[in-house]
Amino acid sequence: LSGSYEGAKLGGVEGGIIGGLVGASTGGLTGYGASWLGTQLATPLINRLTTSLVQRGVSSTTSHLVSSYVGTAASGMAVGPIAGGVGAFGNTAALNGVAGNDLETSLRMGGDAILPAMEQGALYGPLNALGGRLLVQGAGFVRTNSWSGALGYEGELYVSRWTGQRPNTTYRTPEGKIPDLWGTLRGDIKNTAQIPSLSAQNGQLRSILNDALSNGGPMTLFVRPGVTAGPRSQVGRAIARGDIVLRDIPQLVYAPTPFGSGCPR
Repeated sequence: LSGSYEGAKLGGVEGGIIGGLVGASTGGLTGYGASWLGTQLATPLINRLTTSLVQRGVSSTTSHLVSSYVGTAASGMAVGPIAGGVGAFGNTAALNGVAGNDLETSLRMGGDAILPAMEQGALYGPLNALGGRLLVQGAGFVRTNSWSGALGYEGELYVSRWTGQRPNTTYRTPEGKIPDLWGTLRGDIKNTAQIPSLSAQNGQLRSILNDALSNGGPMTLFVRPGVTAGPRSQVGRAIARGDIVLRDIPQLVYAPTPFGSGCPR
């Protein structure tokens, strides 16, 4: 919107179109589209890496940490050039439009910025993705003062941002039933090495399961990629009945968004 307004002032209607529409559309592709693609790549990759390491005798926690960092970096490297190229094209073209250049010149200058930005994206994509993950974990550690709490915070943040729903907190803080603008997840999130039993933690999962089933169910349980429930466990039997749907916690990848350059004076 600001690009459209400034473009209209400096470059007329054409400047407004270039500054607003081109900048907004490419910004959406880099900010949302590249991160969506990175997450789609990272989640199954981390699942496979974790499973492979566990099968080789590596502990579940170590397997998850190694796999999450490797998978996040690899996905960041894959989407970095895409985000860099699209972002630089959009930003450079928008800047040229805002400066009053015609559409042809703006698009040409945007095209010239693509290849250098793709090279930067390949370099900074993994660093940006890893940095985003470490910042989330660091924030979780500060909030909870424990590593397990940091991973729990990470899992809940990733699921809420990916689904637009927050976990059902009714059974965690029954005295704090505050209306939430987000949707409520009919389920729970367990970013742990093993899925707890339905009766663990004063029957937390059982309570959430009963609530989900009473509202038409099933219950959705997000777990760490690579973690499964034994077929004879309480959760495993509930999955077999269709009462619980097991899903991987989406492993969000934050894509870099270069500004681009090359706006002639």
